[in-house]
Amino acid sequence: MVEITLTTIAAYGSFPAACKLGCSGVISTVAAGLIYGNYGAQTGMSPSTRVASEIFWECAGFALNSLIFLLMGLEIQLNTLWTSWPMIVIAYLAITFARGLVVFGTPGLRRPAQR
Repeated sequence: MVEITLTTIAAYGSFPAACKLGCSGVISTVAAGLIYGNYGAQTGMSPSTRVASEIFWECAGFALNSLIFLLMGLEIQLNTLWTSWPMIVIAYLAITFARGLVVFGTPGLRRPAQR
């Protein structure tokens, strides 16, 4: 549990520390995560602690992503959404068409495998 607490402190503590130093808080948080994931978990944790830490961060990530989308949904004003529906439909169709073009069109660009 101590290691999981330390990873939480490193992730969320690096943000205000970097801002205080005049650096990017987001980049410092990403750097803390990369250091933890690539170095700290392999050298400083037992296998059972590593598994528990991964489970904790998966659950925390899911919960925070859910919270972000919930808060975004609460910011939507239905009258603005209703007046913009034609543009929303056009954007949806354009994105779906472009996605289909990329998914089904790019395999033909590959060179055939040489035997």
